[in-house]
Amino acid sequence: MSGTGDSQQEWHAIRPWAPPLSLSVREISSVSATFILSSSLHDVDDHLALEAEAHDGDAEAGNAPSTSAIISDVLAKGLSVNVNEAPWQRVLIRIDDKVDEAVIIIYGLMPGRQYDIDLGLVQGSESNVIRRQVITEDFEFPKVDEATIEDDGSSSSSDQGAPSTPSSSSVSAGRPAVANGSPPSSVASSFTMEDRLAQVEQTLSALMSEKETLTQALKSARRDAQKTDAALRSEIDALKRASEKNSVAEQRARQRVLALQESVKRANAAREELEEEAAALEESLPGLERTRSEREAKHRELKRSADQARKARERSEEKARKKTAAMESELAALDTRAERLQAKRTKLEGTVLPDLEEQLRELERELQRAEMEELYGGELDEPLDTDVTEFGEVFANPLFPPRQPPTRAPSYPPLGGSDTPPSASPLPPPLTSQWRQRWKKRGAIAQYDTAIRTFAIIWLELEFAYTDDRSEYNNTADEEFGIDAVECCATF
Repeated sequence: MSGTGDSQQEWHAIRPWAPPLSLSVREISSVSATFILSSSLHDVDDHLALEAEAHDGDAEAGNAPSTSAIISDVLAKGLSVNVNEAPWQRVLIRIDDKVDEAVIIIYGLMPGRQYDIDLGLVQGSESNVIRRQVITEDFEFPKVDEATIEDDGSSSSSDQGAPSTPSSSSVSAGRPAVANGSPPSSVASSFTMEDRLAQVEQTLSALMSEKETLTQALKSARRDAQKTDAALRSEIDALKRASEKNSVAEQRARQRVLALQESVKRANAAREELEEEAAALEESLPGLERTRSEREAKHRELKRSADQARKARERSEEKARKKTAAMESELAALDTRAERLQAKRTKLEGTVLPDLEEQLRELERELQRAEMEELYGGELDEPLDTDVTEFGEVFANPLFPPRQPPTRAPSYPPLGGSDTPPSASPLPPPLTSQWRQRWKKRGAIAQYDTAIRTFAIIWLELEFAYTDDRSEYNNTADEEFGIDAVECCATF
């Protein structure tokens, strides 16, 4: 605890197991960098050790290394070296237990380059990282001058083994003189020239061996650097060739990437539109549900109506089918009757009608002859078919009914696929009541009436053979011929 005043005090926690460390640059060459790792408690430990040696003697001096061996303990726990954030294996470490310092040499570097060097130290449960940034020189590793070696050797002790730390050696060499507590004259008298020469030769041999070691390490580092440079150059050339070769593909890939980005933009826009449409559809979903319910209700009603209409149609079709069947049966009966009537008509036209026409013509000739005889008061010697043009004014008398030329009867529809039936001649007009009174005495008038009646009956049967309306039949018989239809049917 340390106090800064009467009214205010500050407490500081001192952890002897995690002492503060410092990393200083000793030397930088073109291919290596030398650092010195030391502790800030080093000066305090040295001062305490010197006082212990001065007052307590040699017995207490033996405990000094145990109190000052901080760097050894720290490095024993682990050390990691990273150069430009990459693990680095080309590292040399030399520990000086007397001065509690460590010389760290990092070799295999390239000349004229900048490096970030990180030293990772494990202190207890924590890790401490010390970073230094160095730039290597452009020239070769400098050679050590022999005079400098002799001067450094004169200030170092005989058991010093670290050639790269002359300052540390000088400090350690000065400690025995202080520990002995004797004046400088006694120290000078205790060392002879032979001892000094042996010490210098030993230091020189150590330096030469260290130089050879460093030279070999430098050569191997240069070879590795050359190999690395060659590999890097070949890799760079290969990358250049591959880049040139793949430039077209890269351009296409860039264009494809741009096209894909544009497609992604369009897809995002379309997705937003679809999301908006989906939201609108979700909003309109309740209305659509109501509309669907209404439509389903209407559909059910229409379906019921359609079922009713279908049943009604089936009933009407059944009625129509039955009616059609009845009409077909009736038509078949009518066809049978028509065929029977056609056969009857054919029989009448073929046999009875020609005979009746012949009789009618004969009766007409007889009637004409009787009229002529009645007119001239005697019988005619000429046949009835002679030319009577000289009696023109007689025939022009209105008492005689005019004789019309024979015309064909109207055509009748065919029966059962038969051809058009032959037509009959029209009936001759009946005699007037005046002529009937005049010719009552003659028997020809009765024959003529019989023939007229027979011909009228045949004509009526042929005319009304295709109809069941007997009222028109009766009216025609009464109006045209003045006869009773019932009597006609009975006579026929």
